[in-house]
Amino acid sequence: MLTDIFLPEKIGAKRILSKKIISFSIEDNIVKAALVYAKRSKIIIENLFEKTIESSNKNEYSQNASKTIKSILDQVKKYDQVKISIPSSMTTFKELTMPFTNKDKIRMILDYEIEPMLPFPIEDAISDFIITKQIKHKKTTSAQILACIIRKQDLQNILDIYYAAGIKPSSISVDLFSIYSIYQQIPEYNKLTSSTVFLDLGQTSTQIAFLDNGQLRITRFIPNGIEKIVRNISSELNQTIENVKNALFTQELRTFQQNDFDKSVQKQLMELFNEIQFTLNSFSSKLNLQTGINKIFLMGQTSQIKGLARFASNLLQIPCENFKTDKIFTNNLFKNKVKKIITNWTNYIVPLGTAAPSSQQIDFDLQRKEFAIPDMILLKKQIGAAIIIGIFIFATIAFDGYRQINKLLLTSKKLETAQITRLKSILPKNSPTLKKTNFRTVLKETEKFVNEKTEMWAPLARQKVKPLEILQELTRIIDKRRFEVTIEQISIEDIENDSVKVEVDGFFKSKTGTKHFEAFRELEKRFDESGTLKLIEEIDARPSEDEGIKFNVKLKIKEV
Repeated sequence: MLTDIFLPEKIGAKRILSKKIISFSIEDNIVKAALVYAKRSKIIIENLFEKTIESSNKNEYSQNASKTIKSILDQVKKYDQVKISIPSSMTTFKELTMPFTNKDKIRMILDYEIEPMLPFPIEDAISDFIITKQIKHKKTTSAQILACIIRKQDLQNILDIYYAAGIKPSSISVDLFSIYSIYQQIPEYNKLTSSTVFLDLGQTSTQIAFLDNGQLRITRFIPNGIEKIVRNISSELNQTIENVKNALFTQELRTFQQNDFDKSVQKQLMELFNEIQFTLNSFSSKLNLQTGINKIFLMGQTSQIKGLARFASNLLQIPCENFKTDKIFTNNLFKNKVKKIITNWTNYIVPLGTAAPSSQQIDFDLQRKEFAIPDMILLKKQIGAAIIIGIFIFATIAFDGYRQINKLLLTSKKLETAQITRLKSILPKNSPTLKKTNFRTVLKETEKFVNEKTEMWAPLARQKVKPLEILQELTRIIDKRRFEVTIEQISIEDIENDSVKVEVDGFFKSKTGTKHFEAFRELEKRFDESGTLKLIEEIDARPSEDEGIKFNVKLKIKEV
């Protein structure tokens, strides 16, 4: 509880707190989820989930999606955080160059920079970014960023699905960045210095993302997906959509046309890849690439079509291969503890990248502005932590007070015993008080003994006060423990009428170093209240060059 409040989840790439995280993504009509345990030195993938949303009309889609999410969540016994990913098709991406790399400074000006590029008011938008490249100059370092923008209403519609399932996400990512995050954490892929492409054939659209030297640059959507391909084949061959779709994902895609189905599939795929080829050419032209594209990674449902990688390689004349998400385990940071057999890890790439983002994307979160509502669970933890801290502090103070009191009592007892011993040394050896141990009793008996002796010798005392007694009184008045006083001269002389005159010259300084006259008043008061000496005239006190007070006091012996 306390660690959630006082420690960050991560410092740089190093994780401080262990968390059990479940992440969700909704891809067309399928909900996918990943349960990972993120420890300080390991990310353990514990379980993967996939569940189809019950088919219904559009009005009931959100409700059924919430039920599907809730059913998956009910299978998870314990979790600390819920992260979600939203589709890239609902967002807009903009590449910008910033004159600094500080993320907080970039966020301060991000809306201002992207506002002219948006087809809707910036007030209606939520935005965040990732730094894709740092450019070093002679004296400064600039940052190339890829900003992601979504309309508030679109984000609210997605969040309403999760709210209905009883989920308040701790962070919101976007599927493209989740895929890119996994790419960055696979050593083999992260070392690629050539231009590469992510190709994801979805239900209604095809997403193409371009990477240059490992840097995510541009993404485009082609309004052509599996549904259109299946529908065209079904219409051309007069077959049901279900039969066509089943054949497309179960049969091997053959290079040579052997029957009407092969001809129709190849025809539809060629039309799609012609659009893809045009998009890739526009990428190369826009970025002014000196070299061509060296590799295309097929992912999502695209990778599930058998033989598509070979077909695409021959058609585009660019090496194509299925993205191997399970290569994440070549990174020593990741460990697989999923009990069931996973034949296609790329099918879960989005929830995996959402649950375990790369260090470059750890701060990306679209849950900003009015969506960044404080979590009540965290608030309860903070209140509980405050109570625990209060109890701990009180217990610490009480224990320390008890220890100090015992220590003082022990010291007091030792001092009392020592003083009793000193008082007994005054008494005669045959005194019965020597056998007593009570301090008050011994003190009372000692005072009685001293008073008796004083009364006995009083008639023999001289009438005039001795110089030693005068000095003793002056020492009592000018208490060195209270005052910082330097005595320059003391004169004691007999005057007329058998009286004694005392004159004291000295230097006074406040212990604080300031307000000397204010502190001097206490010393004046002690002279005035003396039981033995009496002021003849007002004390002469004046400022000194040494930041203090020079004073002269004239006194005489009080009459008995």
